[in-house]
Amino acid sequence: MALVTLLHRFADYDTFRSVYDSADGLRQSGGVTNHSVHRMADDPNNILVLH
Repeated sequence: MALVTLLHRFADYDTFRSVYDSADGLRQSGGVTNHSVHRMADDPNNILVLH
C-alpha cells in the first residue's frame, strides 16, 4: 500500500475544503481507498492531507 502525504498552507481552509470535497469522484477513480484531512492547531490554514 502506498501513502501520499501533502502538507500545504492554503489561503482559506473553507475554499480548500469545498474544492477537496467536490473531487471525491476523482479520488475514487484514481484508486484512493482512504483519506483524511487534518488542520494544524496553531495555524488552521496549514493542512495535512493523507491518501
